[in-house]
Amino acid sequence: MKHIFNKDAFFLFFAGIICVFAQAPFDIFPVLCASYGILFYMMGHKMETVKQSFWGGYCFGFGYFLGGLYWVGNALLVDIAQFFMFLPFAYLGLPMMLGLFYAVACGVMRYFIKKDRHILLQWGALCLILGVFDIIRGFIFTGFPWNLPVYSTAFITELMQPAYYVGIYAYNFIIIGLALSFGFYVLNKSRWFYIFTGHIISVAALFITGYYHIHTTHLTQISTHIYRIIQPNIAQKMKWSDNQRNINFQTLLNLSSENIDKNKNYVFIWPETAMPFHPETDKNAYDALKKISADKNEIIMGKMRFKQQKDSQNYDFYNSVYSFSKTGIFKSEYDKMHLVPFGEYLPFAPFLKKIGFGYINHFQSGFKQGTEYSIFSLSDDVKIGSQICYEIIFPQYTKSFKDNGADIILNLTNDAWFGNSAGPYQHLAQVRFRAVENGMTILRSANTGISAVINPYGQVIKNIRINNAGYIDTFIYKLDV
Repeated sequence: MKHIFNKDAFFLFFAGIICVFAQAPFDIFPVLCASYGILFYMMGHKMETVKQSFWGGYCFGFGYFLGGLYWVGNALLVDIAQFFMFLPFAYLGLPMMLGLFYAVACGVMRYFIKKDRHILLQWGALCLILGVFDIIRGFIFTGFPWNLPVYSTAFITELMQPAYYVGIYAYNFIIIGLALSFGFYVLNKSRWFYIFTGHIISVAALFITGYYHIHTTHLTQISTHIYRIIQPNIAQKMKWSDNQRNINFQTLLNLSSENIDKNKNYVFIWPETAMPFHPETDKNAYDALKKISADKNEIIMGKMRFKQQKDSQNYDFYNSVYSFSKTGIFKSEYDKMHLVPFGEYLPFAPFLKKIGFGYINHFQSGFKQGTEYSIFSLSDDVKIGSQICYEIIFPQYTKSFKDNGADIILNLTNDAWFGNSAGPYQHLAQVRFRAVENGMTILRSANTGISAVINPYGQVIKNIRINNAGYIDTFIYKLDV
């Protein structure tokens, strides 16, 4: 039996690595077709047994996630002295685990479809199984549906639109099938003209579907309020510094009050955990908020929410969204429901704590999980749904907010953990697809990262670049079908 760990393994690993260039910030869609074409060629021509297919798929998947998720380990560099021992796990452990999804998918395909079966049957089976395992990846062990192949279509707005009609996972099946089929150019050379014609027709059909959607719907402004998105660009090491709190708070206040048109009503949107004080008990902080509200403006912000436990002096705390009304009411509106493993909760905590794992956050403790898809509105009666940080990568949550009546989605985030890497760009690409799938405007406020106004077609209308402070003023629109 020919062993997989040879030049074939390197070839598949290389194909996985280059596949990353199909994702943001590179957005080179043909690379997806080339790398998935290589994967299908190797499965259809080289991988004869289940074992070979398993390890071949693993090499591809490990390369793909190693190149696409290298930035995750950057979070540990914020406090490298404390988390140094976990760097190998962050940089290698996650890609090694995620690579198993490709390994099992390819192994399952070969188990049911032998190499001597018709090549079209092998293609269909691999497409189906890879698509199914991408869905599983979005749910199992809390889920991590990052960098689905379909996100590589974000380079052309029209190619994003089919997700509106069929949803992200069904569209992912289509893109996987299209990309895998490029392997036919090698596996079935004599029919290259028919293959090429099929690709032209397929891409044209997707483009025309998107063009039709954009040009047969229109956007309607749903509020006269100006929504101002704030990006303070506070370094992660400075975010929770006691000496820096007043400076950080003043930065937010200054960006909110700069160049205000006093004849207009504003909604100021601050990022995740932006508020460094507790206006419920801190009169100075409350007065500062009341001053910029000027009895007409409103504020939406990320802030920690503390709740005392019953019959205890201890507190539970939540990653939350608060509103400050024009009448001075400070109110909790939403608690984050999908928490970040290790950052906000510790999976398998009793075991992992014994071997030295801890929380990667300022509090060195776990957050409590929210339970409700809370919809709230301000004085303009626009119904608002909130998603904090990476929970917006889960399409089912955004849909639930829409089903509960949200007109727009706010994505409050803090990508400062990951520096100037591919991570914030990949994050933004996924937010754009949530806008397309649900036909909703999404306003994204990042501490730093990429703050943006994203219309219901997934187009970034305005943005603030990474590592820059600033604000965006915008009206909001709703898709009329």
